[in-house]
Amino acid sequence: MKSSAKSSKKQGTHSLSLIEDAYRGMSFDRIGPSLVISRKENGEPLSLFIHDEWYLPQLNFSSTDRHAFDFSVGDPTHKHYTGNKHFKKSIFIACLYPAHIKTGQPRRISSMYSILCCLNHVTSYAEKTNVPAQALFRSIDMITGLIEEIPKSYLMDLKIIARTISSNDLSIHDITTSTHVSSLIKKAERALRDKQQKTQTPIIPSRILAHTYNQCTKHVKSFIHHSDKISAILAQACADETYARGSSPHKNFQNSLKAHELTELAKQYNWDKINNIPAFLRTVQYCAKNLIQLFTLMRDHEVLNLESGCGQPIKGWDGRAMYLMSTTTKMKGTAQELKWITTKLVLKPIEALEKIRAIILPHVKTTQERNWLFFSPTHMGLGGSKPNEKSLLKLFLSDRLTPIHITEKDIQELESIQPHHNWRADKNFKIGAPWKLNSHQFRRSIAVFAGQSGLITIQSLKRLLQHLTEGMSMYYQKGCSANNYNFGLANPELTKDIREAKSIADNALYIREIMQSQETLGGFHGIRVKQQQAEKVWIFENEDEFHRRVEQGLQAFESSPFGGCVSTTPCDKRAMADVTTCAGCENCCVVPSKINSVIEELTWDLSQLTPGTIEYRAEQQNLQDYELLRDRTIGRA
Repeated sequence: MKSSAKSSKKQGTHSLSLIEDAYRGMSFDRIGPSLVISRKENGEPLSLFIHDEWYLPQLNFSSTDRHAFDFSVGDPTHKHYTGNKHFKKSIFIACLYPAHIKTGQPRRISSMYSILCCLNHVTSYAEKTNVPAQALFRSIDMITGLIEEIPKSYLMDLKIIARTISSNDLSIHDITTSTHVSSLIKKAERALRDKQQKTQTPIIPSRILAHTYNQCTKHVKSFIHHSDKISAILAQACADETYARGSSPHKNFQNSLKAHELTELAKQYNWDKINNIPAFLRTVQYCAKNLIQLFTLMRDHEVLNLESGCGQPIKGWDGRAMYLMSTTTKMKGTAQELKWITTKLVLKPIEALEKIRAIILPHVKTTQERNWLFFSPTHMGLGGSKPNEKSLLKLFLSDRLTPIHITEKDIQELESIQPHHNWRADKNFKIGAPWKLNSHQFRRSIAVFAGQSGLITIQSLKRLLQHLTEGMSMYYQKGCSANNYNFGLANPELTKDIREAKSIADNALYIREIMQSQETLGGFHGIRVKQQQAEKVWIFENEDEFHRRVEQGLQAFESSPFGGCVSTTPCDKRAMADVTTCAGCENCCVVPSKINSVIEELTWDLSQLTPGTIEYRAEQQNLQDYELLRDRTIGRA
């Protein structure tokens, strides 16, 4: 039985002697009823260990985060219910403050939701087998049964739980495990991970991607054109519960549409009742989100974290480029502010979202942050469902556009990009079936298209995708050698924008890594840049002039493992493995930290190879070439 937070807090604050808060690195012997899990802004305890519902607002970093955690799931009449609830809470605390995470921060709140769901599956299986939950982690047979029954998507969380038990002393709570159990869970999780890696997120076939782009653009433009009229009819419907809801002439929905000049739009999108209009707003939000992801390569949570007024123009670039400012939690542990370079085409979907926000915001009663760009239309109370005050964004659970059906041509395109995958035997990609659009497909589709066309370098793609490593960007480009991704033919306008984005991204790297570098640069161009920097010549005082030269093809930059090249013409040396010729080239720029990092990695790689083999001699020659390039250029600088 679920206990109310109100009653449990009363019990905790009046009958218990409180101890210090839970924190990273604490002894888990301190876990007990009076342990403070979180506090209010005024310092008063908000959640105690004894409570069945915990609130962790201090870990809310994203608009999609939900900070309420319910531990009462289970059968209250079961003899192990109380013990299993204590097990879940203890493991939750130990997972929330892991000693091994490099960021030094608590685990992300979204990850903790997944872990709690996994714990609920664990305790449910324990109840069914009539044993305490901790007993599962001490028996090979029991853990085997759990692995077979638990949803495969929770195997990673199960591995985290097992690792948490084995790496922390929870014996005082009778929670232990064996290396055999941990190994069995790791083996099952690794097998699943290997299978998932083989079934990488598919590329959206160019025909489907172009059609999706056109669908989204059409919805956004239609809404913007009629936004004032839509706002007026919704305001009247919210103010009068009988408006546009009855059969009499003054209440008739069709008459209301006619009064607001929305009859044609209603026919276009099949509106037959007032509830259809908030649903249309959700569809427009979905379309705007898709377009923003196409133009910026943002992840889902990064788009949903956008705030009102998130656009920022970039100085120069003839006014054609801009930044979108948002936050990300990917591989960070906390919310980190980032800027995404994009074109001004993103202004239309942003405009649509701002207008929808203005319609919904007067009806938002939640005390949460009100500056988010996305709000659920359910806050208006016209859709038949009550808004979820714990989460502002119960949105985008499925594709809200007209389905696009897979054709033979689409399958052939997928086969040429990923020939190792048996597309025709895959039940998710049957000819005639609708394509299941996943927003993550946008990132990889554009990455592959950019890679096979040569429009964007790996280094620039890394920056656009906000990846930590170039290896991840190269992974996204798997399949690009097929050289048949024809989105450029289907949508030349977006191709033009990507081509311009390449110039912006490459030269933003040049400004950051070369012009603004505090290191002693090597190479002829690197030495010249440092001289110009010291003399404060035009290139540092007039950035607009520099960008104009880039646009005219008089300035270019190609990032490399040792720094970069500013040649504006194709180079017949860069394609070769020998980089020593770069030392005498006027376009060469060497960054000490980059080339030293490469030399360090090559040295380690060499130590892992068998001396005398072909691979060893090739890597040894590469290492010698980079060391020679460094000695010739850095020494001269």
